[in-house]
Amino acid sequence: MKSNRTLVRIWLLMVILCAAAWAQDTASLTGTVTDSSGAAIPNAQVAVMNAAEGISRKAATNGSGDFLFASLPIGSYDLTVTSTGFKKYEAKGVVLNVGEKARVNVALEVGAATTEVIVEGASVAQVETQSSDLGAR
Repeated sequence: MKSNRTLVRIWLLMVILCAAAWAQDTASLTGTVTDSSGAAIPNAQVAVMNAAEGISRKAATNGSGDFLFASLPIGSYDLTVTSTGFKKYEAKGVVLNVGEKARVNVALEVGAATTEVIVEGASVAQVETQSSDLGAR
């Protein structure tokens, strides 16, 4: 009788875990920051903001110029990248859908930080290169 109870508990735990995994409504945003020659820019300051939801996160690129924002709630985000000696880069309206692993690579232009390069959402290349997973909208 005890073994049946244990099996039922294990089965219920598996059902709960599967339901939690199925109900995920997050996405991730990753990319690489380089200069115009393709060289990585370490320690570039990267920020994402979803004003509608009040979400704002910041990170610095690693030694390879890579950044990652995991578990972002779905929605539209503005991406900003700054680094000393380069123009400020902004991509507005980057849309993240359920389960998406979006990639936005950024090539910074040499210049003063007061000069801005703004890219609207429709012009931002969002390509899923991290996995072959499919997500539902």
